[in-house]
Amino acid sequence: MPFLRYQEQINISDTVQFKTDLVLYDSLTRKPRYILDTKYKTCNYTSKSDISQVVTYAIAKNCYQAILVYPINLKQPLDEKIGNIRVRSLTFSLETDLNQAGKSFLANLLIV
Repeated sequence: MPFLRYQEQINISDTVQFKTDLVLYDSLTRKPRYILDTKYKTCNYTSKSDISQVVTYAIAKNCYQAILVYPINLKQPLDEKIGNIRVRSLTFSLETDLNQAGKSFLANLLIV
């Protein structure tokens, strides 16, 4: 069973630190499976700065799946490889039943 940590600090150096929104770990290996960065904005596509941010987190955590989570479906969803890292945009709708939105999100997250 995977486990989730939130607001986990990543120390790059003494002066550079980041806080992840969510990191989903594999319970057997204890390695990060997914870095999830939530975005509370409505837009049509992912911004370069959002992609840079989540890729930086993934590199720092040695994780190969980076997910940008938006509250609405993007007109131009993202699913690209940057080096070894798969970067995707997914939706967790806040406008529908949250239980159903969560199930839909998880189903899309686990697509390989």
